[in-house]
Amino acid sequence: MSFSLDLLIPLNPEDPVTFDEVAFIFSPERLVFSTAREFLVDFQTLCNTDETYKKIVIDMSHTTVMDSAGLGALTNCLRMATANKTKLALWSVSDAVGDLIKLSSISNLFITEPTSNTFRFSNSIQRTKVKNITMSGLLLFRTQQLLKKIPILRIFYPILKFFFPFIDIDPSVPVHPSVRNPIKRLIDIVGSLIGLSFTAVLFIPIAIAIMVESKGNVLFGQIRCGLLSKPFRIWKFRSMVKNAEQLKVKVENQVEASSNVPIADGDDTTMSGKFFKNADDPRVTKMGKFLRKTSLVVQKT
Repeated sequence: MSFSLDLLIPLNPEDPVTFDEVAFIFSPERLVFSTAREFLVDFQTLCNTDETYKKIVIDMSHTTVMDSAGLGALTNCLRMATANKTKLALWSVSDAVGDLIKLSSISNLFITEPTSNTFRFSNSIQRTKVKNITMSGLLLFRTQQLLKKIPILRIFYPILKFFFPFIDIDPSVPVHPSVRNPIKRLIDIVGSLIGLSFTAVLFIPIAIAIMVESKGNVLFGQIRCGLLSKPFRIWKFRSMVKNAEQLKVKVENQVEASSNVPIADGDDTTMSGKFFKNADDPRVTKMGKFLRKTSLVVQKT
């Protein structure tokens, strides 16, 4: 199904609308910890109405940033829709948000309809998007698209991406000016090389100390949420015991203990449950405490 909603937009851009047994709800521009709970409450209210919908569409044309709390909210929306035997579909999902959804263990249950786009932007967002476009940004964006399409030229894409990490970001998407500043990127590269040259001498003794104290790999890799919710992998020196994830259930989550606010009625998922912290975590090794105190890490995107 694909049609325009221009005539269905309510006075309040965030209010749900309905059409022929289909309900449309619009996710916020930033679906993050501070907005995820309110969005989920709105979705729950839509599901609890007397009217029965065959399908609920979450229009994500506004959404440019999403974190783990936003992903949790979408997961709960899917659970509620499934419980009501209602089909749930996502519209106008950006590449970055789509990549984050793929990290979910139930990502295969989300139905994304890429051909059904509303591009429903507020006037303020439209002005920001147009103002944000520059000739250099547009040129780099089109260049990287061309490099990806031509097999022989694909080898140059990683090189261009290294010096201009923003090239695959749509030039109309509003981001902080520093993201597209080539001078800042040059400073980052030079500064990193200088910093690594000074700390490289410490890497070997640190690696040996980690292996001597506890079994396991020297480096620990983890997926994090980066610019515009795009996932990336970081590498850092392992600061915990080898089976830290298995022992996590035995450690008190101080964030959850201090604030336990449910996302939705009847659901045991909590916003605080998305985060874990313990000031005196017994899984942290002696070397790990030193690494955390001195912030000696190795990181790679």
